[in-house]
Amino acid sequence: MVVTATRRTTLLSKTPIAITAVDQEQLTTQNVADISTLNVLIPSLQIRDTGTDGQGSIEINMRGIGNSTYVETGEPNVALSVDGVYTARAQAALQMIYDVERIEVSRGPQGTLSGRNASVGAINIISKRPTFDEFDASVELEASNENGRAIRTMLNIPVDDTLAFRANYVKAERDTPYNLVRDDTVIPLGVGINPTHIENFGDPLDTTPGSPGSRDNEAFRLSAYWKPSDAFNWYVTYELYEDKAPGNPLSLLSNRIPSDRYLSPEQRAAVDGDPWTAVNSDPSRLDMTIDNFRSVMEYHMEDVFSAKYTYGHSEFEQTMIQDLDGGIDIQIVFVDEPWTNTSDGHDLTFTSAHGGPFQWTAGLYYFEEKNTRTFGVDFQPFGYVLFHQPDIYAESQAAYADFNYQINDKFNMFAGIRRTEDDRGNRGGGSYGPFTGSDACNNTNALGNENPQTLIGDLDADPTTGMNGQDCRYDDVTNQKDFAYTDWRGGFNFQINDDTMVYLSAATGHKSGLFDTRITVLRTNELVVIPLEPEENLSYEIGAKGTLMNGRFRYAVDYFYMDFKNKQEASILGFGDRFCDLNGDGDADDPGEQDAGCGAGGSFVDLDDNVFADQNEFLVLNVDGLDVQGIEFEYSLMPDPSNVLSGYFTWVDAEFREYLGSSAVDCNTRFGDGQPCPIENWEGNTPKNTPEFTLNATYSHIFSMRSGATLTPTINAYYRSEYHLTNENLEGVSAATLGLSSNESDLYSDLQDGATKLNFFLKYGTKRYDIEFFCTNVLDEDVISHERTDTGGIPTYVYESPREFGFRFRSLF
Repeated sequence: MVVTATRRTTLLSKTPIAITAVDQEQLTTQNVADISTLNVLIPSLQIRDTGTDGQGSIEINMRGIGNSTYVETGEPNVALSVDGVYTARAQAALQMIYDVERIEVSRGPQGTLSGRNASVGAINIISKRPTFDEFDASVELEASNENGRAIRTMLNIPVDDTLAFRANYVKAERDTPYNLVRDDTVIPLGVGINPTHIENFGDPLDTTPGSPGSRDNEAFRLSAYWKPSDAFNWYVTYELYEDKAPGNPLSLLSNRIPSDRYLSPEQRAAVDGDPWTAVNSDPSRLDMTIDNFRSVMEYHMEDVFSAKYTYGHSEFEQTMIQDLDGGIDIQIVFVDEPWTNTSDGHDLTFTSAHGGPFQWTAGLYYFEEKNTRTFGVDFQPFGYVLFHQPDIYAESQAAYADFNYQINDKFNMFAGIRRTEDDRGNRGGGSYGPFTGSDACNNTNALGNENPQTLIGDLDADPTTGMNGQDCRYDDVTNQKDFAYTDWRGGFNFQINDDTMVYLSAATGHKSGLFDTRITVLRTNELVVIPLEPEENLSYEIGAKGTLMNGRFRYAVDYFYMDFKNKQEASILGFGDRFCDLNGDGDADDPGEQDAGCGAGGSFVDLDDNVFADQNEFLVLNVDGLDVQGIEFEYSLMPDPSNVLSGYFTWVDAEFREYLGSSAVDCNTRFGDGQPCPIENWEGNTPKNTPEFTLNATYSHIFSMRSGATLTPTINAYYRSEYHLTNENLEGVSAATLGLSSNESDLYSDLQDGATKLNFFLKYGTKRYDIEFFCTNVLDEDVISHERTDTGGIPTYVYESPREFGFRFRSLF
């Protein structure tokens, strides 16, 4: 297989980086329909569903490193591209994978070759281009449990030997596997279910496509390929993607929280022992649309150079409502209304095409994006917090060059450099909420209106007008900052013989910085500025690729060490109590009237003895650093054409050097009512979602029949050792230790035990059609992919998909 990860077309086995490439047949065989399950084929890749964080996205984790935030200001650590066009928002990673030529996954920093936000790797999804040779079409139908159904179609139309078109349509639907239970309990301060939410957004117990945990997405792609001569070609694609499924709901695990303190007897009975029961007080809905236009234009001057201009334009829009409390004693509802993102990328690359030992690549890159977002969180019964971001922008430009020098027929050296300049900012952004002392701002039924913009007024015309026409803004986040950084790579590869190549390399990668975070300390009215510098990864790697047994056994092995500086990590920092009691009457005074703060003439008070009295801010911070080392081993054994055994093994050891963080987990119970969780040093902790060992093996055998048909059973086993779900690395404590009367013994643990998933496929194939039975997660293992701790401090969990089985029929025309 050939790859283009080094911006040149090279054989996979001769490319001196850690890279895995898979084609559409491999993806279909393993039931990979989107990127969320790609880890079954790729070493050191972990995918976790973060849709119920109110962001409708996933986290791509590679070699133990993943993005720490998914909001409009966040940036990934793994650069995702489609046909070489960079995808800015993590939400776009949810797009369906279909009719691809191959997917290239490059591990390790790719800052020189792929640019910003490729600090630990890059993924490039390469679509199949139209072909000129003949008319071609296919239809694939799928039916599965939970009322699942899907259709995938392809049509290839050659006009002549220079112009061809290709069209695809895919759609997938499936009911949720969750048992959705309505939270009809009355929470302590007397606020129950808001019936207006149900009236406007639907029944929270609905289990059809579009409900939490369901599947409801579709995509359309139209592409044209024009090649009037050997010297010039032009590939153009338009793609539309729609998703109406809001991700898996939050599950309560009654054995991981003090259930007698936070759950009613009815709730405990509903969720006890069943992670697939979700307690909802409000509906969860998603309406996401992504329009993409991509253009790749290539010109070749024989024996001189090649030029390639890649352009991409993307428009993203998302509206969402999400139940974020999971059924605990506080109602927390997230509303996105709406979030829009527009981005444009330009990449102009020149590559040498002459003979000789010295080859070069050089190019220019420009990217810009704009986010407009208004979203709110309804904390019943405390009030409504609104975040209005009318113009969050990013602009990036870069120049790069890469060189190869073939010293002799065995020894090659390579080096590259890239200079990037970023401009990032937030114009007119503000935060609004019930923290200004005005009773009118504390609207406990804020989301009764379907459109939050109707409630808050026209903020663009008058940013100080918030809820009910009151000045409820407590934070002005208008900001701008410039960044500049240089990435480089260098190394050599040596061809020991025709069957074995070894390589040694060093490289860097950067994750873009962010404009300063500005926090207003509410009790003092003081503005605190917290910068967020670019994250840098310096990596060293040694590897080998080759074949044994006359080519029947293929392997790739590497050892890497990565040194992160200014690692960007999310944490909660405390800024003290929100309010002061200046005159000693036991009531909180208006923070706007404070002068020197609580220390002079006043004392701290907690309102209603709850954690909301404390100003705990969710921030992304630079931490001292992170050390990561590991081994990756891929293999493929084909003793004869009928038998194939393939897979991988990985070992990853990752530890933070110094990391000051603060837990958000049930501070009231762990540290005393009204007390915030203390700031702790998490030095030595393992990054979240990082198993020490993974092991994957796939075996297929082809039975050939006299009729010419084939019957191919395939079995896959995927093992991950235990891993933590948060950077805090909570091992769990007993209820008795906390002085509770219940008998739980593993409270607050964020540890997911090691687990093995088995997948089975049986395919009957002819020249004109295929019939396949598939079953993923055969043992129906319950594996947690994500832990969320809401503002009330009670952890809830998101699970990976349960068992799915069904049939697939594909016909070729």
